[in-house]
Amino acid sequence: MIMNGGSTFATDYANSGDSVAFPKPDPTSENKEFTGWVDELTNYTNPITVNGSDLIVYAWFVEKAPAKEEGYSINFTAETATADENYEISTDGTDFSKDTCNITPGGTLYVRYEGNTMAVAENKIDDRPEAPTLSIDTTSEGVILSSDYYYSFTSDAYGNNDWKKGAGALVTVEPGDTIYIYLAATDEAFKSDVQTLTAADRGTAPTTPTIDYGSETLSGTTAEMEYRVGANGEWKQCTDEDMSVTEWMGQTGYFRTAATNKNYASDPVSLTIPARPVAPSVQGVNESIAGSNDGKITGLTAEIAYELSHDNGQTWTDVAAGSTEITDLAPGTYQVRIKAGTDRFASEAASVTIASDATPTPDPSGPSTGESDGWESIADEIAAADDGDSITIDMNGETEVPAEIFEDVAGKDVDLVFDMGDGLSWSVNGQDIPTDADLTDLDLGVDLGTDGIPVDVINAITGEKDSVQITLAYDGDFGFTLTLTAPLGEDNAGYWANLYHYDEDTEAMNFEAAAEIDADGSVSLPLSHASQYAIVIDDHSHAATDVSEIFTDVPANHWAQAAIQYVYDNGLMTGVSDTAFAPEATTTRAMIVSMLARMENVTSAADAGFADVTASDWYATAVNWAAANGIVNGISDDTFAPNDPITREQLAAMLMNYAQYKGLDVSARADLSHYSDAENISSWANDVLSWAVAEGLLTGVTDDTIAPQVHATRAQVAAILQRFLSE
Repeated sequence: MIMNGGSTFATDYANSGDSVAFPKPDPTSENKEFTGWVDELTNYTNPITVNGSDLIVYAWFVEKAPAKEEGYSINFTAETATADENYEISTDGTDFSKDTCNITPGGTLYVRYEGNTMAVAENKIDDRPEAPTLSIDTTSEGVILSSDYYYSFTSDAYGNNDWKKGAGALVTVEPGDTIYIYLAATDEAFKSDVQTLTAADRGTAPTTPTIDYGSETLSGTTAEMEYRVGANGEWKQCTDEDMSVTEWMGQTGYFRTAATNKNYASDPVSLTIPARPVAPSVQGVNESIAGSNDGKITGLTAEIAYELSHDNGQTWTDVAAGSTEITDLAPGTYQVRIKAGTDRFASEAASVTIASDATPTPDPSGPSTGESDGWESIADEIAAADDGDSITIDMNGETEVPAEIFEDVAGKDVDLVFDMGDGLSWSVNGQDIPTDADLTDLDLGVDLGTDGIPVDVINAITGEKDSVQITLAYDGDFGFTLTLTAPLGEDNAGYWANLYHYDEDTEAMNFEAAAEIDADGSVSLPLSHASQYAIVIDDHSHAATDVSEIFTDVPANHWAQAAIQYVYDNGLMTGVSDTAFAPEATTTRAMIVSMLARMENVTSAADAGFADVTASDWYATAVNWAAANGIVNGISDDTFAPNDPITREQLAAMLMNYAQYKGLDVSARADLSHYSDAENISSWANDVLSWAVAEGLLTGVTDDTIAPQVHATRAQVAAILQRFLSE
């Protein structure tokens, strides 16, 4: 009787001594294989020899193990293995299951056919890839991470909840901080080992350079240092030679030790560059008799040292100490200035003309062109003018221009310039005046430095340097466009004058035009209607430039593009470089208070007593002002932590305190209980977050999470500031 796995296979008979050959039996299961014939005592080989008695043999089968990598699949992201149908798997070789199980990179996975307890295949699990080999850039103070990477500032444990995915942008790493990075899993490999990168410390701050007021230079700089003018200026390399500060007057310069391969750039030291003093108030006295050369300049103060120039400031000579006047002057034009001292620059120069006879020619009464006096004569001169002519009208104190003057020049290629005195003038080409318009008399009176626009409105757009309010005497549309030329000071040369019109109904500033300030400090801007204006002096034009064309990391479809456009246009935030905004980078506590202080035009504040805020820190004035006005508190009695990334709840607190400082209504509150992470809100922050959510300034990062402890990104801060300032 031949048995096949327990089932009758065949019966055959043979005489003693005969050999019987049996066919190879098929197994009853594909997981078994035939090894030979056996009875209760003996293993036989085929053919079998019968020796004198009945013989019963059985087919012997053994269990078979799966082939290498057979019977399972691996999910490298979840780090799990799943058994295929009719297979079982185990990570310890004893506890087999058909379910999915967790696996360890570099470990062993045991596989067998379902129900097969004897034959098991061992499979080596792939090792975890080696850690990345990235490095922190000490100049940009961070590491650029693509979406293939994850990073955390908290722990290198894969299970911590602070891992964030890279976005192809710079991830800022504060000095001395540690960042953990791993390469994400793919369809064919596990996530990599974690790379640990510790940022360099800041270098040693340089010694503050010193000012030589006579040569208008700085000494004490080196090529290893960098400087910038203004808190938001671009960092540039210093030189080993003395550096001119003529263009910096009236501003603050910041100096730091530049970044190296081993250190971040140092904390900056600041140096306030005093403004150039105003020109002295002096007067010229003509010579008494032609040729006598006894002209004088009077009005000097004996206790002040002066200098005199007769070649338009090319060379200067000292005026005798203690003088109250300069005598024995020939006819000509002279420049007088206060001499530089140990703590001041030389002043602006006053220009004085000494005439060649004793009786000055009186100014004509009323407007004059030099060829014509009075409006009737000027109208005749305009009528006779040829195309391309330019006529300058000295207004001699008058401000009103008859409509007939504009009607006479309308349609002609003739320029009219109305010189209002003190560097102010209006100009228009006749071709820009409609010939069929119903024109009226225009009062071209201009007042510079007025204060009719509310301070909080104008401060919201205050630029890099300063702002000047303008009030025009006329009220309404001109009927055409005039160009106003106004003096803004030589120290503003090269900056941009941004013209804003104040809308009294909406209490808003509306951008009109921008122009670069000329070398002599004057600027020309087009105006078509009269009202209150402000000229915001900045280092760039405020004419709208799409931030998506500037910053490669702010595409047009970025969720915060409009908000980033708003804060950039209003000078509240700039890029971290010429081409990057870093929307996902964090913002620090010092950055936020500096933005608020900038909106308030804060220039000084008493020391608030924080041990980690020194007078030389770029943010010191802002922090001290904010603390004095209850806008911020320290994280302890004497610690502000200016460089700590700001959390969403801290930002809400600063904005609510600032709103109270501005006298705004802060009574609104929202229910935060539906947020699943409401328990993470600090006890002190419940009220401020409730207000911020009620006002629509902060929203949940998801439908049911408010993320109070998460650091606010630059994009989030831009969106929140836009909402706050647009209210």
